Amino acid sequence: AKSFTRMSEEMRAQTASLTREIEDRRRIFDTSLDLIVVLDQYDNFVQVSPSSKFILDYAPEELIGRNLAAFVHTQDMDATRTEMRDSRIGRTTRNFETGSVHRSGRLVPLAWNGTWSEGAMQHFLIGRDMTEAKAAAEALRDSERIAEGIITHSIDAIIQVNEWGEVLEWNPQAQIMLGWSRADAVGQSISNLYLPKGY
Repeated sequence: AKSFTRMSEEMRAQTASLTREIEDRRRIFDTSLDLIVVLDQYDNFVQVSPSSKFILDYAPEELIGRNLAAFVHTQDMDATRTEMRDSRIGRTTRNFETGSVHRSGRLVPLAWNGTWSEGAMQHFLIGRDMTEAKAAAEALRDSERIAEGIITHSIDAIIQVNEWGEVLEWNPQAQIMLGWSRADAVGQSISNLYLPKGY
């Protein structure tokens, strides 16, 4: 049989290990740039990470006890409720996006990853602010539209080829100047198309 002293030492070691694990999780929770929330079974905030102040301009204590519905854009509420319900039924991790309402009234796109704990009867969710990613994607789309407009409306022939000399892009002016349609030119070797069609 183990001595009382040895059992006491093992208990202290286990307690110290558990304390370190709790402190590590608390540090992650407190320093995360993502929004970490715990919701009860009625979708009320139970815990909220300090990042809520930066992302939504609400301090955690302003959110705790309030319902998630007050901070989800009305257009996204039905889909959000469906995701939360499916998480509870399927006990699976869910990934979804919502427009969340900032204190100023603007929408903050949040990409959520969350799961339901039957034992705790709570939702555990991490929300990533997608504002910058969406702005970058829109800027890229704008840039692509501008480039497409330049290529399409250029008074010069613009031809793009890959490293093997195959045509990737053939603008309308190239068609006018060389006589090959875009459909005929794309995918062909540029050496086959260099001379005007019919030569």
